[in-house]
Amino acid sequence: VGKAADLGLGMTLFFNSQGLLIFVALGLWIATSYHDNFVDHQELFKFLKIKEYTKCSRFNPQGLERHLELLRTYAVDRALFCLVLWMVLVFVSFYFYWRQSLFALRHRQSTSTASAYTVRLDGVPEELTSE
Repeated sequence: VGKAADLGLGMTLFFNSQGLLIFVALGLWIATSYHDNFVDHQELFKFLKIKEYTKCSRFNPQGLERHLELLRTYAVDRALFCLVLWMVLVFVSFYFYWRQSLFALRHRQSTSTASAYTVRLDGVPEELTSE
């Protein structure tokens, strides 16, 4: 808690939150990049790059059916990926909240309060005090 005492509790918690945001952003970037490379949707992407695919699909029922099947597969895959990602982020958020609360508690326990520097004097005449 040494450096945290110099910065104060609020600044330390703020910097920890900034670190979490950077971690989450990098994690999301890596996860989506890995997912896009791991799951093969190249057939769909190739199909969508064909400029005439809409004309072909209208006049070719098999082409339209295959197109819809590829889109459905992609949509279900993305939905499952987002669900897993959401669950991981919720877990990380709860863990981060718990760690921040624990850090704040330890900081409060290790930092002196005003009562540590307060002296109580009994029997002092009133004319000698301004309070």
